[in-house]
Amino acid sequence: MSSKITANDILKKYKWKPWLARPFYGFMVSLFEGGNAKKYFKKLGITNAEYTAWMCNGSQWYQSEDLYEEIKPALERWLKKHSLVEITKKLEKFYLKEKKIIKEYSKNSEKNLIKKAKHSQEVLKYCTTYIWLAHCLEHIFVERLNKEVSKFISPDKLDEFIRLATSPKKLTSTEKMDKAILSGVTLKKVLSEYGWTRCRDGFCDPYSMDDMTAYAKNVKPAFKHGPIKIPKELAKLISEASELVYFRTQRTDVFYDLLYLSRPIFKALGNKYGINFSDLKYYPLPNLIAGKPLRLPVKFAVIGYKNKAFYFDKPLIKELQQEQVIEVKGNIAQKGKFVGTVKVVNNVNDLNKVKNGDVMVTFMTAPNFLPAMRLAGAFVTNEGGLTCHAAIVAREMRKPCVIGTKIATKVFKDGDRVEVDADRGIVKKI
Repeated sequence: MSSKITANDILKKYKWKPWLARPFYGFMVSLFEGGNAKKYFKKLGITNAEYTAWMCNGSQWYQSEDLYEEIKPALERWLKKHSLVEITKKLEKFYLKEKKIIKEYSKNSEKNLIKKAKHSQEVLKYCTTYIWLAHCLEHIFVERLNKEVSKFISPDKLDEFIRLATSPKKLTSTEKMDKAILSGVTLKKVLSEYGWTRCRDGFCDPYSMDDMTAYAKNVKPAFKHGPIKIPKELAKLISEASELVYFRTQRTDVFYDLLYLSRPIFKALGNKYGINFSDLKYYPLPNLIAGKPLRLPVKFAVIGYKNKAFYFDKPLIKELQQEQVIEVKGNIAQKGKFVGTVKVVNNVNDLNKVKNGDVMVTFMTAPNFLPAMRLAGAFVTNEGGLTCHAAIVAREMRKPCVIGTKIATKVFKDGDRVEVDADRGIVKKI
């Protein structure tokens, strides 16, 4: 393609399909601008790798299998000589370093404001490279796992074996928070260290002391399955896959904590232009730093190509209308059956709707959904694969869970009575 690439060229070149629904506006999406480019993959030690293009249409991210196939050769070359532990260690080292810097920068955020904002932008952009990398690696490992594990495990036990065998041994931030609570650490200290874990859209409120007190009442030791016998021929693959499952959460833990720590800087940047923090979410960060604030509507579109981004004030693809249906099918994350009342959770503000014995229906769970997940009797998601957050938590909590339905949040609404048949992967209205 020529250097004068257009958004229309990208739309035509790749076969796009709906992927992830996220409650992101202009500010959050702009943080991903350029993090997919070769320059940033090279920082990770992976040469000639690039997730060439991406698209966010409204609050719906789109993907193309072609993009995964483009980056696959470079990642496979890297995997032959390296381990994913190198990536998780590099990310941890980066996190600890930048956490100190951004905390210091945020103490007097107005001083050298643009310099500090640029620094946070660069840090968060680099974090998105890890985010893209995890998705690309998952594309490779799911294929490898299904191919190699099927040589030793029968088809009817394949998915369950993969879920159990790839459970990570390292703790995520939320798991560390639960461990601290169970160990008797004061809630004030827990709140200070982990209050940010509620904030996974960039702008919602962190846990308050009341929130943390209520959260702590429902914390229980996670269920631990017994030892899994892993054929020696699969040992290395399973070990790497387990590290990948941990990495999937680690990368977003790092991203959202550093984003939260940068809030004083971004609030000061908004004040510079008379924009309050709640409205700042509509403004792409690069434009704010450049002194040219651009407010995007709720329904907008962005196409990223290498280190560029094209913004549009309306969606480029029309959302498909869902036909009237009464049941959905998906993948089994945790077997079992459950009947309950639907509560649709689109964001953290919907969590309080979920009461004991409800069926949580959502696009995909995240660590900040845990308070509601502990109350729900079953989970149903639009998205998700064998190693997704919902699958891991459902297994730990022993609650029926059907993932990857694609349309559950459109088919069901609050108050619907449904049967979750996670033995067959079917959810239907009753």
